[in-house]
Amino acid sequence: MSNWSGGGLPLIAIGYVLFVCVGYSLSDLNIKVLIEALLLKNIFIGTLVAVSLSYVTNGFICLIAFLFLPQLKFSQIKPALPYAVVWFIAMVLLFGCFGIIGPLFGNIVQSSRGIMAVILGIVIARVSDTDLEQKLAKPVLIRRIIAAGFITGAVVLYACAEKLS
Repeated sequence: MSNWSGGGLPLIAIGYVLFVCVGYSLSDLNIKVLIEALLLKNIFIGTLVAVSLSYVTNGFICLIAFLFLPQLKFSQIKPALPYAVVWFIAMVLLFGCFGIIGPLFGNIVQSSRGIMAVILGIVIARVSDTDLEQKLAKPVLIRRIIAAGFITGAVVLYACAEKLS
């Protein structure tokens, strides 16, 4: 609902999206397993170790892949460094969230960023002339706001149900 802007998705694209969703879901479920398997008393240290293990492994695989790209220069990778630092911090916070409240409720809470994303998209589209966000037609904008509201409502309902049980 939030991303539909008039065109349909090809069947192959839907298959890719479903495959990615399954991969992310399995990854999220295993975050809590990894943090618990470390058997560290401090959740903060356990989170840092879990994130570091995950991303050091990914980094090692990427370094091996870079060996097969002889034309690659550091100047080509340098613009990604600020993004990588912010991403790493975000992953520490996400892993910590999953370690404390679990992957199911953590994903539900994470989904509440929908309204913030819609608002930021509107602001970026209005104040910038970059290609980061396209200007949206009013019906698409309204659908996105409604979808974000539904997501936030689902978060509230789940949180209330958790408190009652």
